[in-house]
Amino acid sequence: MTEYIKGRFLKGPIPWSWLQKASLQHPKGLHVAINIWFLKAVTKKNDFPLSNKILREMGVSRQAKNESLRKFEEVGLVDLKQVIGKSPIVIVKEN
Repeated sequence: MTEYIKGRFLKGPIPWSWLQKASLQHPKGLHVAINIWFLKAVTKKNDFPLSNKILREMGVSRQAKNESLRKFEEVGLVDLKQVIGKSPIVIVKEN
């Protein structure tokens, strides 16, 4: 019998070392990382905007998102494209 998945889910594989490095960058780093990989799977792209709305569902503020993304960029997990007044474009780097 086949079960159907309803709702949101994470799709892998997700590199464990990437998640581990992300989780060490900021207290909400793992939350931001999970959302990045969720959107990567949904959009089927390595670059996409990361909105505040989806992160609020996990208790992540705009400030925590921005701090996490800056740290992720510093350690080479992502590249960012900033557009004034819009969500940053995240470019996932799969080291």
